[in-house]
Amino acid sequence: MSATDSLITYADLEARWHITGPNPKAIRKALLRRCEALGLQRLRGTRGDATLFRPADVLKAEARAAGERRIA
Repeated sequence: MSATDSLITYADLEARWHITGPNPKAIRKALLRRCEALGLQRLRGTRGDATLFRPADVLKAEARAAGERRIA
């Protein structure tokens, strides 16, 4: 099982994207804005601190932000 096999949380995204801010509320707001800008959507039925994302969706959003072409 690799690291990309498990679901990704807000805390994982904060660390992955190096999001910082003066307080936790500002960090979360910046993270939500980045997710919206990248078109990254959470898994249905998850919200708040328990929000989860599929690793494939995160990678696709990051690739889209980097300007890579969509393969399939």
